[in-house]
Amino acid sequence: MVRPNILSVGQFQTERCSIEDTANVLLLDLNESPFGPSIAWHGWPDAGQGCADLAETCLEAAPDQLADAREGLSRYPDVKQLELKQAFCAFRNCRNGTALTPANLCLSAGLDEMIDLIIRCICRPGRDRIVICPPVYHMYQTSAAINDVETIKIPLNTQNSFQLRLPELQQTLSSDPSIKICFICTPGNPTGHAIPIDDIISVLENPNWRGILVVDEAYIDFSPRSPSAAALVGLYPRLVVLQTLSKAFGLASIRVGFTFACPHLCAVLSNVRKPYAVSGPSLSLARVALGEPSLVLLDSQLQAIFDQRARLARDLDRIQGIRVKGGLDANFVLFVVLKLAGVNSEVGDHSMGRPCNVAAGELVRLLRESAGILVRFKGLEYGCEGGIRVSVGKGAENNRFVEQVSALMKRLRLRATAAAVDTTSMVSLSPMIGEPLGLLDLGAAA
Repeated sequence: MVRPNILSVGQFQTERCSIEDTANVLLLDLNESPFGPSIAWHGWPDAGQGCADLAETCLEAAPDQLADAREGLSRYPDVKQLELKQAFCAFRNCRNGTALTPANLCLSAGLDEMIDLIIRCICRPGRDRIVICPPVYHMYQTSAAINDVETIKIPLNTQNSFQLRLPELQQTLSSDPSIKICFICTPGNPTGHAIPIDDIISVLENPNWRGILVVDEAYIDFSPRSPSAAALVGLYPRLVVLQTLSKAFGLASIRVGFTFACPHLCAVLSNVRKPYAVSGPSLSLARVALGEPSLVLLDSQLQAIFDQRARLARDLDRIQGIRVKGGLDANFVLFVVLKLAGVNSEVGDHSMGRPCNVAAGELVRLLRESAGILVRFKGLEYGCEGGIRVSVGKGAENNRFVEQVSALMKRLRLRATAAAVDTTSMVSLSPMIGEPLGLLDLGAAA
């Protein structure tokens, strides 16, 4: 009785799903803020404090600010959300020199809800298509599959900093009227590279395509040199720009996403979305996060991430067998693990030094099991063979990570050199990574 397209959707899992207790684990896998929420309340708890303790501390630290929220827990949340919309527009207008208004803004329970909503509103099941540019965030394709919408892939140019293959993308959009949505992620996940605003404009001005261009800017605050496409929504009614409080603001748990578009499209999305999807406490926390004291704190945390990001990339590049592959426009670093050379390698073996999924998978496993550090394996994504994505942490966290990677790479090189790889220990990392790694040898696998 279940629709075939629904049966094709697998369960979402990460490396974190295999950990029962993350209290003593260094979580560098999901691009969360290492500094916790950018909320300037006196007595605000440290990052990592438990949810129960967090709620108690918040009530003690800011009883006046939370009084309204506490009294309103028995009431449904504000449907119009005008105060929060005004605050977020003011934030973007101040930083980007734009003139956005609440009429240009629609709220959602995180960006995943909005991605699904846009596809449901625009695409006809079984008939229309979307375009994505891998490697990219998986939820575009997942939401399309749930809505019985086909996905066309125009991969990014791995030889040119993961930029758009613009001629190929434009030709595909121009030649297929069933393509109703094109998703572009900038800065990209997992690439870490921003897409030039001129390329965004070029797609919007394609005279032969009349679909919706969705620009996902979840990581835009980590790339101050990249102008937000939100400034263009007044000029291009087919443009939709997604932003969030989950990343730079350190508020992933409250699930608040923002969508900029023309007033007509915002009204359509608002009419279709669930009226109470964003909870009252989430709205209250979001408003405080957009207050001036919190924005001062946000800027200081962003600068710390910029500094740590550069240092993390530099330190990783110094480790033998590691090469940084992605850009530095987000709050993570994408690096690749190179094939490990052993004594049995043939002279002139040109596969040496190539990215290796087996070596990367083993490093991820050892980091988790031996060092208590979680990172994200990306080796099965387009152009990311041997790839691992690591979130930028605090200084001490990054030091611990780099030290462990350096030590474990030495261990793996010694194992490969001795031609004594214990293949029985090389288990599958998770269902997301695919086949078990135990059948391949670190010293010989490409």
